[in-house]
Order: sequence, then C-alpha cells, then structure tokens
Amino acid sequence: MIALLDIHVLLALLRQVVALLLIVFLALPALAEHPTLAYKVHQVPGGTIATFEGWSVRPVNSSSGMLVIDNVPPEPREFLLRTIISTPTAQEMANLFTLGPQVVQQLLSRLGTFQRDGEQRQITMGGDEGAVETYAGTVNGAPMTVRALYVKRGDVAIAVLGLGTRSGSEKYGASVEIMAQSITFQESPVEAELAGGWVLETSARVEGTTPSDVLNVSSTRVITIYPNGLFTDTAGSTFTGSASGAVEGADRGKLIKRGGALTFHYDNGNVWTTTYRLEGGALRLDGKIYLRQ
Repeated sequence: MIALLDIHVLLALLRQVVALLLIVFLALPALAEHPTLAYKVHQVPGGTIATFEGWSVRPVNSSSGMLVIDNVPPEPREFLLRTIISTPTAQEMANLFTLGPQVVQQLLSRLGTFQRDGEQRQITMGGDEGAVETYAGTVNGAPMTVRALYVKRGDVAIAVLGLGTRSGSEKYGASVEIMAQSITFQESPVEAELAGGWVLETSARVEGTTPSDVLNVSSTRVITIYPNGLFTDTAGSTFTGSASGAVEGADRGKLIKRGGALTFHYDNGNVWTTTYRLEGGALRLDGKIYLRQ
C-alpha cells in the first residue's frame, strides 16, 4: 500500500503538514537494529521520523491538520504500518484514548470484519501517556490481526497501526513501537520576520432569488504575532445591500513553531495547524496571502 518514496520527498511532505505539522517522537540513535528490522531515524525540519530498510513509503490523503503515512515491507500482502499525526483540540486530546479507537474501528470496517481482542491497556512510552489495543478479523477472507498504539506527546496526538497476517505480524509487528518512539517534534523560536500584524481581506457578492436581494460581504482578519510566541486573531465582516450590518470577533492564544509549520493554540481550546511561508512582505498561511499591517 506504499510506493517507494525518496527521503527528500518524505521531508518535503513533512514540511507541508497540512496541516500540520505534526511530527512527535522520542529521540532514538541515528541508526538502530532490531532482531528482524533495520531502520534509521531521520532529522527533518521540525522533528524526526523513522524509515525501515527496504520498506516503501506513501503519503495518504487526509484532512487538514493531519499527517498520514503508510509504510510497507517487501512483502506488501503480509503487513501494513500506518502512522497518523495530528494536533487535536484540548478536548479531543483529553479523550484521545476513546476517540482514537473510534477512528481505527471506522477504518477497519472499510477493510473487512474486525473485533477488538481484549481490553485497551494503558501504557507509558518515553514518559508520555499512551494506550494499546489489538483487533482480530479478516480481509477478503484472510485472517488478520491489528495492533494499535496511541500516544499523547505534548500537544500532538500519534496513532500507529500495524495490520498484518499472522506471519507478517510476527516479522514486522515491532515496527509499531519503533515508529511511535521515533517521532519527535522540535519547537523553535518565532523568527523576527513573523512578528507583527498580518491582514487578510476578502469580499463576496451573494445573490438571492430576486434582483434586489443582493448582499455584498467584506471580511477582514488580522493575526498579530508577538515575539514571545503569543498571538491575537481578530475578524470582522460587514454586509450591505438588501440588508446591512457588521460582525466582529477576537481570540488569542499561544503559537508553536516547528519547522515550516505553525500551530495556533487558542485560549478557548481550539487548535489550528498550518504550513507557512514568508514571501517578501507577505505571509502565506493555509494557502491564503496575509499582508503586513
């Protein structure tokens, strides 16, 4: 389920975290050996991640704010390793060990018929709170087992799934723990060029059922980033035409920078993770251009 991906392409993918970015890990040696698995831990902008010798790697389309990567050994029909990294809201993080299994069960229901084998078990991984559970089932009539590992690492949630036949799980099952431990996020200071106010202005025309039923909507969003990592996010909209009025709102919070990604932690518990790029006097966030105020 994964095509071989050059490490440079993988690094580019991680820079984009849609989101994201989200790379969390417990640092490992640069080169390590397992009785059946050889792997390396690569330093990438914003963190580290492991790759396994001879395995292919494929990014998976996912929602904004989430990074999904599949890894497959030389015997692709025997095993699949899927890694999901995201920055959830405070409430979602608190309920990770309930919400995570729901996502896994939805995924498995699309692949075949599975039932959880035993109860979820709480663990500690490198000082981080985690949980592990197993499933048994069939895919196209073939018996399969699944090991799912969930980890809360700082403000980042990690889920690693190993799906395989009995022989595949015996050979490659250790990759689940290796991958989860290899993921790290490295925060960095907000560069001076990011500090200041950034403005996004948009407008739209909304037509109703009659020629006179028209609204012209103008919106302004201002994100102000402070050198200490705090931020404010204000927005206002005005509409004129068949009706008129104005709407305003403001939020604030703490900003975390990892590589080419910014995570905005709002005081109300919401989280927004996006790639960013400074382009001359402008700031690109989530594909939109913000001009310096």
